[in-house]
Amino acid sequence: MRVFKIRRIADGLYSTGGTCPSFNKHGKTWNTVAHIKNHLNLFKPQFKGDDDTTAIFYTGCEIVVYELTMAEVETLNVV
Repeated sequence: MRVFKIRRIADGLYSTGGTCPSFNKHGKTWNTVAHIKNHLNLFKPQFKGDDDTTAIFYTGCEIVVYELTMAEVETLNVV
């Protein structure tokens, strides 16, 4: 399974998402490419009616793709 994060290259911090994203060491994880594209579309000028604000929040950033694998680590009794 792949997940996605937006990382600021300068300091390695991750976007927290939302309409006014900040950056921290954990950030937000998006489960699909479509979800992260929808987030980035929040800042497109056709939706906001002003200049492209993607540059304000995400200049110098990159999308990082992580591959998650499932591994059985423990079993628990149901009862």
